[in-house]
Amino acid sequence: MLPVPGRYFPLGCGSEAVRNPNRLTLRDAGKLYEGVATDFLNAQTRLQFYDLMSNQNNSSFFKKIVDEEAATLGQSSAIAADFKAAMRLAWKGGSYGLNGKSYLTMGGWIELPFKRCLATVPRQYVFGMFIHQADDIHDDFSIVSTTEELLRAEIRNALKTWYPCFGSMPADGGTLITDDDPGCHLCAGSTGGCR
Repeated sequence: MLPVPGRYFPLGCGSEAVRNPNRLTLRDAGKLYEGVATDFLNAQTRLQFYDLMSNQNNSSFFKKIVDEEAATLGQSSAIAADFKAAMRLAWKGGSYGLNGKSYLTMGGWIELPFKRCLATVPRQYVFGMFIHQADDIHDDFSIVSTTEELLRAEIRNALKTWYPCFGSMPADGGTLITDDDPGCHLCAGSTGGCR
């Protein structure tokens, strides 16, 4: 893919990045992560690829967003914990300063566990953010927190499908919404039960 001016990131370290830069766009990164998640690598090599990256086993990435959204939806900490345990992700970040400019990157793949009836139906997403040649980055800025916000709405939508079929109803007392599948039964009543 040809680089688009202003929308690429020079890969490498120090003077090598200046002398012989590689260029990677967010679109390139997205295609890479989509390819790995689908058919670019076999299952064993895909797992090895993800194990070399930060992933759900060695990172708290996105977990704060899950806790915040679960609380907003009135869901229990047990549901939030189960949701986080069912999430899968792999990501890579990077940063360096060069010639008085700052470069930050964050990109990866995430699989969010949506529920449909009583089954978990995962949906996959790729995400990324580049900061290229910044003159100054505020000390309070976090590319991790900023990147997490990219998927807040999707995490909320996935969590909305995680109300238990038996047990308490949503905080607003309404009927659980599953999806438009006519074969999917809705849950109702304070003690639940699928009809």
